Amino acid sequence: MSVVTKEMNSTRSDELEVSDTLLATFLQCEGFRVLRITGQDPHNRFFVFENGPEVTEQIQRYALGNARIEPHRFGRLYRTSLRMLHRS
Repeated sequence: MSVVTKEMNSTRSDELEVSDTLLATFLQCEGFRVLRITGQDPHNRFFVFENGPEVTEQIQRYALGNARIEPHRFGRLYRTSLRMLHRS
């Protein structure tokens, strides 16, 4: 999980910042809503999610390679995530 934790930051205990767009897209596929996007530098932005045991469990699944998602949904949400980054 070290690869994933490098890319996560928690400024508040109830929020989780994720810089990895693929991980953020996976979390959205699992039903977690992006609260906002932070950061001014386009190369250093974060997707902010509500923090909790459910999101931690999904991140562990992702890090261990046990995440299974529907590819068309993932592709659609990935494109949406990229638009969110460039629009913010």
